[in-house]
Amino acid sequence: LLAASGDRALRRWDLTGRRELVQRDAAAGTRPGAAFAVVAPGGGVEVYAPWDTGGFAVHDLATGAHSRVMPWGEGYRHTIGAWDPDGRHYAVAVGDRLDVWDLRTATRVDGARLPGARVSEIDYSPDGARLVVAEVSGRVTTLSTRTWQPVAPPIESAAVVAVEWP
Repeated sequence: LLAASGDRALRRWDLTGRRELVQRDAAAGTRPGAAFAVVAPGGGVEVYAPWDTGGFAVHDLATGAHSRVMPWGEGYRHTIGAWDPDGRHYAVAVGDRLDVWDLRTATRVDGARLPGARVSEIDYSPDGARLVVAEVSGRVTTLSTRTWQPVAPPIESAAVVAVEWP
């Protein structure tokens, strides 16, 4: 398990043995304070939201290098985003907009209008072909990542705070 903390450390844990393996990575120690940090599939880099920047950045855990800050944009934002299983792209939902970023180049490469304006969570399917979008209202919609259109009628539920593919 990799765990980011408020003291700017990235800790590595052995969950089976229930012990901390590395107390502080040198590269992770250079990351500025952040509202959140999410490690990429397979490790190696993390997306984090530096305090008071209005955006997010990428931190290479091996070299300590940081990307430029990519803006969130205007609108309601509850979710922290979702890693594409390819480990290169990251999706963020703000207001009624979905933006997909290429994190190697720090550029927006795709996007779409979302079915609702108050998204609580998003997550890619394991094969990256679909993105599930949960709204504060309880509506859950699954979109094709090729067309950004729904692949099935939405599911109506109680308020959804987390989604994850099995």
